[in-house]
Amino acid sequence: LSREDGLLKPSSLVWNRKEQLFISDEGLGIVFLYYEDKLTPYIKIKNMNSEAIALDKKGNLYVGDESSGNVYSVSPSKDIRIMAGQNNGLRIPEGVAVDEEDNVYIADEEANKIFKIKNGRIETFMNETNGIKGPEEIVYSNELLYIANESKSELLITDMRGKIISKFYFSNPEGIAIDRKENIYVSSDRES
Repeated sequence: LSREDGLLKPSSLVWNRKEQLFISDEGLGIVFLYYEDKLTPYIKIKNMNSEAIALDKKGNLYVGDESSGNVYSVSPSKDIRIMAGQNNGLRIPEGVAVDEEDNVYIADEEANKIFKIKNGRIETFMNETNGIKGPEEIVYSNELLYIANESKSELLITDMRGKIISKFYFSNPEGIAIDRKENIYVSSDRES
């Protein structure tokens, strides 16, 4: 998929259980749905600049918007609501992840925090005291959180209590993907 297909600046991807691909395009402020070789707009939020999307088991889509500082919840019927925002301490939500219990984790680059939303309540899950500095991306897989800690050039792997289990060094880590065999892929926008 490329500009010829209608994309301007795709920034985040997530698959659902139906093998449908959601693509957040921060240049257009649209989350697209790609399915059966067709790319169609799924949602548009005015002035949205999203680099972060995630899905839960029920098919709810979570969208982090850098422009407003909000994280939106989008139901399968496309009802959009603000889940958290600047009034909860969010500034620049760069990454969003959802665990098996549908808890939502937000990596906020400017606040230097990982927030957790559980049963509608938001709390600080990790912060600078835990070594968080400029988190770009967060991914959940197999009872672990993977955090691209950009300002420290680290990939952190934590348990579900926020304890750091492993730390790997990369030049400006930005994106993370985990395959079914638990192989870790990390993208960077700088040359090493």
